[in-house]
Amino acid sequence: MVFRTYGGRTIVSRRPLKSRVRPSREQREQRNRFRSATAYAKSIVLDPVKSAFYARLAAAEKMRVFALAIRDFFRPPSVDEIDLTGYRGRVGDVIGVFASDDSGVARVEVQIKDMAGRIVESGSARLATADWVYPVRVNAPAGYPLMIVATAYDHPGNIGTKDVPWVPLRFVSPSKSTVRT
Repeated sequence: MVFRTYGGRTIVSRRPLKSRVRPSREQREQRNRFRSATAYAKSIVLDPVKSAFYARLAAAEKMRVFALAIRDFFRPPSVDEIDLTGYRGRVGDVIGVFASDDSGVARVEVQIKDMAGRIVESGSARLATADWVYPVRVNAPAGYPLMIVATAYDHPGNIGTKDVPWVPLRFVSPSKSTVRT
């Protein structure tokens, strides 16, 4: 017999039988991910600072810290929007990033790439109230489109990424040497 406690109630059930069927590759991978999630949750419970952070979140959701840490391990953050209204390709411009995660976004990184994939500049955004802000430190190559890539990281290290193209007002077409306005 197996005794389990859920929400203050004790549940009694039969001991599960071991299957004689060999698990599939996908099942083995999922078991390994769950082992990693369990190891992560154990490390959270043993760290007083991290445990206190998760305890506040767990209390609000009426969950245990261990269960919340496992859930957080399996749920990556998302980059919901990249706000380019403050970006004109100049030093001092601002790129806004709206990122979310059920246990909070730990950090956001921004890359500005040319269309060949070469990094023009990259760095960490800073948290400003409800969104993340990246102050631009390098002027964009004049007249050429760029790709803005934002990557959000949560506390277990999962990532969520979004990219959006940016085309300057005076775009130089790679196939033609004329300037379009």
